Amino acid sequence: MFVIKEEDIQNKQCFCILIPDDLLQLYIKRWLDDLTKTSWVEDVIEENSLFINVTFRKAIRHYISQFTTENIASIIKTAPTYCLNLMFVMSVEDINENSEKRYECFGIVIPDDLLQQYIERWFKSLTKTWSVEYVMCDSRLLKNIMFRNSLCNYIRQLDTEKIAALILNADEDFINTMFVMAEQDIKDNDENRHECFGIVIPDNLLQQYMERWFQRLTKTSDLEKFINKNRPINNVTFCIALNEYVRQFNTEK
Repeated sequence: MFVIKEEDIQNKQCFCILIPDDLLQLYIKRWLDDLTKTSWVEDVIEENSLFINVTFRKAIRHYISQFTTENIASIIKTAPTYCLNLMFVMSVEDINENSEKRYECFGIVIPDDLLQQYIERWFKSLTKTWSVEYVMCDSRLLKNIMFRNSLCNYIRQLDTEKIAALILNADEDFINTMFVMAEQDIKDNDENRHECFGIVIPDNLLQQYMERWFQRLTKTSDLEKFINKNRPINNVTFCIALNEYVRQFNTEK
């Protein structure tokens, strides 16, 4: 419904509202407020007819560049997972003004002092998602080596208490795809992004992990797919431990 100039009105649009210059800032503010609250970031951006206008795209980038640390911290705290995934970048170099994907034409640069906060919030969302692979594949930040290194460091610093909580509470897809038996099971340059990261299961939590995993296994509707997605099962030590666990389970029952 809104356009910057009359020339932006396309044949299929019978009428539009021209945004006066002195109201463009207000429009951008309102639009971005809504964008940071939606899970349909890409669709909302694609449907906005104003993006055909260069002036509007420049105005969006300028407006975002004026965000204060407080503004950015608030968005990190409240935005849905897909907004976190598609709207944030590590540096202005990660913004591609000529990208075919409109959302890549702008982005919120994460200040150094908010990187830890972003990783914590993003990682928490990852533990609750239906598909770890999907979320990681969509993440703009994972294309940046500095962010990948920071995420690796964050995961390595998880203590036993936090890992135990993840085993207990994380979604089944996270349990299947983000845990490994050893550092050697993590691949630095794998095409599957999630396999570039991994939470090493401490020895004293292996039993707890198997119990949670086996519990979910008994409730899945696609047994083969569930087992095939599991990363620890590619490790001989885990297979031996799992066989022993199942053998004891059968004896008890």
